[in-house]
Amino acid sequence: MIQLGMIGTSKIAAQFADAVKDSKAYEFAAIYSRKEDTAKAFCAEYPFKKIYTDLNELACDPEVDAVYIASPNSLHFSQALLMLTHKKHVICEKPVCVTIGECRQLFHTARENNVILLEAMRPAFDPAFMAVREHLHKLGTIRRVSFSFCQYSSRYDNFKKGIIANVFNPKMGGGALLDIGIYPVYMLAFLFGQPEYVRCMDIRLNNGIDGMGEISAAYKNFIADISYSKITNSFVPSRIEGENGYMTINKISEPTDVIIHYNDKHSETIYKSEPINNMIYEAKAFAHMVKDHDAPEIYEKTSMAAMSVIEAAKEGGHSVSAE
Repeated sequence: MIQLGMIGTSKIAAQFADAVKDSKAYEFAAIYSRKEDTAKAFCAEYPFKKIYTDLNELACDPEVDAVYIASPNSLHFSQALLMLTHKKHVICEKPVCVTIGECRQLFHTARENNVILLEAMRPAFDPAFMAVREHLHKLGTIRRVSFSFCQYSSRYDNFKKGIIANVFNPKMGGGALLDIGIYPVYMLAFLFGQPEYVRCMDIRLNNGIDGMGEISAAYKNFIADISYSKITNSFVPSRIEGENGYMTINKISEPTDVIIHYNDKHSETIYKSEPINNMIYEAKAFAHMVKDHDAPEIYEKTSMAAMSVIEAAKEGGHSVSAE
């Protein structure tokens, strides 16, 4: 059993802890929180053996094999670097870093210390996207990809009242692109690699944070568009269009229905499941990587490509201030 440490006690940390429990591949070794009371409350549900309020003590604990990081985005780099240099395997919530330079340094540090670094991008390990990759050839030549993730945040209501959560705080690495736009960006890179051209337009809120946006990207033979938002809702499926037909994916982060619609009007369901906590797939995949001491190269390449797209989008973007 892998002795797991965790950094963070947020809702997403609890969701991962549930997946860890169901995977039966880990033991809850240690939890870190800035406040001991918060950690104790978390331990009422998840039986961690130790509580730390000092990150260095967690990093130096010889009984911790691997660490899951679920802190604000701006802290990912420094916390992951600390754990990696102490030879802990790391699975870090998306985005693993907020710059390409930080990503490059973390993956280099992981290799230097012979440990695994994995970005916790759950759809990349979901069987639905395994089905997408397996059946993609049926679409023929790909001509357009349209990925979307727009989800109105309850924290936006507080934002409008002047209560700024981390996800809407520029200093904490917040914003719609890094919070949920990263999902379609990552999955585009996962399936098709890095595009040749990237352009972005976004809407900025009154503190300069991006509330929503769109990215246009060009590949050799097709174009792609990505839409993301934390200030509007949309339940439009994501699509991959080819010369033989098009594929729909009902939800980019938690897909349960993937269907090919052919030009001759017939359709083929290539994946269907009931909604579950699909963090179970990344938890199991990370456990296998730690046990085998090997991580497939595609995950590092995709994390790097996704961050390259994000940086290109920021550099070549156009922002509009929200009224």
